[in-house]
Amino acid sequence: MKQRYLLSILYLANISRTKARIRTYICIFLLLTISSSLSAQCPDRDVLFKRTLYLRDSVKGFSEDYLKELLQYKANIDKCAYKGDTTHASLLLTLGLMYSRRGDFLNAVASAKQSIAIASLPKNKSASGNGLLVTDYALLGKLYDSLHLPMEKKYATDSCLSIIAKENVQSPYTLRILFDAADHAFDIGDYHGCLNYVKYGEIIQKNYNSAYLASVLPMWKGLSLMNLGRYEDAENILLQFVETHNSKESQAYLPIVYGNLGQLYARKGDIRQSLYYSNKVLENYRKSKTEDAGHATVLNNIAFEVYYNKTHEYDKALDLYRQAIKIFKSVKEIDEQTRDFEIFNVLDNVANIYVKKGDFNNAMKTFQQAFDLLEPGGSETMLLQMSLANVQVKYVTGFVIDLGDAWLAKYKVTHATADLEKAISIYHTTDRFFDRLKAEQSDVQSKLFWRESSHRLYEHAIEACNFSHNADAAFYFFEKSRAILLNDQIRELDAIGKKDVVKFMQLKRNIVLLERILKDLTSDSSQYRDYQNQLFDNKKRLEKMQDDIRGHNKAYSQSLVDSVFITVKNVQERLLENDQSLLEIFSGDSAIYALHVSKTEKNLYKIDKKQYDKLSLCFLQYCDDADKLNRFFGAFEKCANDLYKLIAGTSKLKSRLIVSPGDNFFPFEALITSYNGPIVKYMIEDHAISYTYSAKFLMTNKVRNSVDAGNGQFMGMAPVTYPAGMHLPSLQNSDASLDNISDYFSSPAVYVTKKASRQQFLDEFSQYQVIQLYTHAADSSAIGEPVIYFADSALYLSDIITGNTMNTNFIVLSACQTGTGRLYRGEGVFSFNRAFAAVGIPSSLTNLWSVNNESTYQLTELMYKYLAQGFPKDVALQKAKLEFMKKVSKERTLPYYWAAPVLVGTVDPVIAGGGGYWKYVLGGTLLIAVIGGGMYMRKRKAGR
Repeated sequence: MKQRYLLSILYLANISRTKARIRTYICIFLLLTISSSLSAQCPDRDVLFKRTLYLRDSVKGFSEDYLKELLQYKANIDKCAYKGDTTHASLLLTLGLMYSRRGDFLNAVASAKQSIAIASLPKNKSASGNGLLVTDYALLGKLYDSLHLPMEKKYATDSCLSIIAKENVQSPYTLRILFDAADHAFDIGDYHGCLNYVKYGEIIQKNYNSAYLASVLPMWKGLSLMNLGRYEDAENILLQFVETHNSKESQAYLPIVYGNLGQLYARKGDIRQSLYYSNKVLENYRKSKTEDAGHATVLNNIAFEVYYNKTHEYDKALDLYRQAIKIFKSVKEIDEQTRDFEIFNVLDNVANIYVKKGDFNNAMKTFQQAFDLLEPGGSETMLLQMSLANVQVKYVTGFVIDLGDAWLAKYKVTHATADLEKAISIYHTTDRFFDRLKAEQSDVQSKLFWRESSHRLYEHAIEACNFSHNADAAFYFFEKSRAILLNDQIRELDAIGKKDVVKFMQLKRNIVLLERILKDLTSDSSQYRDYQNQLFDNKKRLEKMQDDIRGHNKAYSQSLVDSVFITVKNVQERLLENDQSLLEIFSGDSAIYALHVSKTEKNLYKIDKKQYDKLSLCFLQYCDDADKLNRFFGAFEKCANDLYKLIAGTSKLKSRLIVSPGDNFFPFEALITSYNGPIVKYMIEDHAISYTYSAKFLMTNKVRNSVDAGNGQFMGMAPVTYPAGMHLPSLQNSDASLDNISDYFSSPAVYVTKKASRQQFLDEFSQYQVIQLYTHAADSSAIGEPVIYFADSALYLSDIITGNTMNTNFIVLSACQTGTGRLYRGEGVFSFNRAFAAVGIPSSLTNLWSVNNESTYQLTELMYKYLAQGFPKDVALQKAKLEFMKKVSKERTLPYYWAAPVLVGTVDPVIAGGGGYWKYVLGGTLLIAVIGGGMYMRKRKAGR
């Protein structure tokens, strides 16, 4: 039957030209007849493919009849020989599109996924198969957008662009998808994500040779770099655009680039250049006698960056803001939502001027006008319900912090408690909005950027809490200002499950390696494209795994945005012992705040920032320089004592002190509590001191307790000598010291000289409860990150990724500068101890500066002696340092020789029940057995 119909069509196709119209009508009739007939049987593959293509590309809107037809095809295709080929995938894609037109997004998603599964089969790997996959993922992205699933939409979009870039697919969707993805990333403040899409675009551009792409890619790149604070890189990109883009199409973008340059130079503080480029834009608009959104944006930028931020000419700024609002209201080329957010941003700027002038009534009215644009009668709480896809994140975050600051500024004038409480409430809501933002971003660098951007929020929130003498409220903001991403990483590892950890960590390792390779390649290199595609693919797969973890583990997903956080009461009841207290320090731009919590007390106080910064810098410069300490010890005494008094204030610090430092990390144990000439009393004499990333970190890891003796208890490494190319001195006697330490453990694993290799460490460190490393390290390297050296090669900070179950409780890095690294405000110092914490090791001992070898060996051995006696780690380290100072010469009692090792993390004992003396216990047991046996034999003889 099918063949006869097809032959009829071929015959009619050859009749005379005079009967062409009749022939056409008959062809259409027969095709329609075929469609109804074929739906009930296995249709010809080519005919079905053309039919689905027709329904997909030519039919507009939804038709119930077409949907039934497609469903009938789907029901019958199992009988067809071509089941599972691209025709089958095309049918499912068309079905998904038809469901989408009906508004049935869930069935549409299911059909699109089925189409992807078939089109991805190895047998369908072809140009047509790749084209289908691109269309599938493009549809899936739209569907997820309609369902308000941003992470799923991102995965679909990234998959689509990855295939286009990797397989050179020419698709009509390419430019629109790329534009939407980059634009969305920029709008939600994911500037690193936007730069990733620019890289996609640069690869795609080589195939498309699009003047549009050639113009917008540099602008996205320049703006993203500018917002990340990389001003020099942004300047180079934008100036290069001005010099090289002379085509007619590119000329249209020049006013935008000039505006960006004006904004950039204002942020750099170059007002002359800022006004030069800004005026070029304004002159262009005057000549063309047009006003559009770009014109209004430039006016807003000049007002904010120049007259408000730099010259403080508030009336000039106010005049430009009003002009900008007027233009935004009149322009037609942007959609209503975009226009409202632009006006929202300008109104925020206007309100800030009223705050500066002390006109709080007009300030609050203006803030409310801005809210009304988004939702009549709206307030800051509505932001917690709004989809981030519909929010200009940078505008909104700046706005709500400004609103809180306005209420705080008002309180400073009125001293009304209600104004202060309103400010704290707004700051709390803003913090919850930042949590939402963090949860919807996948790129670590973007998260770090926003953690740093939130620093202003936490400083002003803590200031407000200090005014209200509310230590409990302040503690929330102290904790939210530090190591949040670290705690998320630890929870993520717990949520993955053992079976997926290896795959998860392998993807992370791949990404690190590929990023390292790409740093050494130019974008025009023959290998660059391949490695960049591999990087895209690995990042996409990692994001998919992370999204799946959130989907399958609701408790973990909720924890990322949960407003419930640990309290002072939690710390007092569940973390601190009677002899312990917690001291948290917040380093702000204008003040330092400290919060001291003991079992029964809490104390919030402000510290003079100028004095704190000066004294802490002076203190560290003395501590890590033995010669300077020796020659100017009197000056050091005064500095160390002044800093102690400044920090301690009126707080009664307990004998075991946990410190969560701010931006300045220095050894508190070397602070001087009192001195009289050469007789000094260091803080270490009365206090066992440990450090932590946050109280939350300790609470999370409190379940890790004392370890049991037995196999897998201790691993030690000492390379002793190093390859000539490393230019590192040998660490003589480190192997002997390691042997002394290993005597405290049963069945220790000890690797020295060539056996102390990088790979040996990576393969085995997770299997042992205690790790000891005697080696060299540095806080920077050729690739810009901390490094530890082994007998064969180097281990970089980003290499600390393991796919094994982590059994390690404590790692001792007896190497110089292992406790230092790059500071990220809002997260802390990215050092080796933090990297090990991120993979599940709750406690580490690291060094803050280059240390004397013999002192290191002595201190480390003494610490293990006290650990073996069952002391907590902080007390063991304290006792080791005090005994060291009693034994050594007077010169080596200087802090340079003993203060560098610092304990970070949990302080639980690591050798249960004094397990370090296992040999002596065993010997004693044997001796008792021998004596007991002898006595028994004598009694038996006497009984006879």
